[in-house]
Amino acid sequence: MNGGSIEQELARIDAAIARVESAARSPSERPQSDDIHERHETLKAAVSRTIAEIDAMIAAQSG
Repeated sequence: MNGGSIEQELARIDAAIARVESAARSPSERPQSDDIHERHETLKAAVSRTIAEIDAMIAAQSG
């Protein structure tokens, strides 16, 4: 994260959720099964990093 507010980060998360929901409704555009595992691992790592950054921001603001 680049110093944005928690509200901005939550908006980014909401936008990502909307993209996931949209993709779930579009089965014809799903990636091939061998690609899904790689994409899942990449997404999981990105979410883990983002949650750690949010935790750090909250801890820093909590004093």
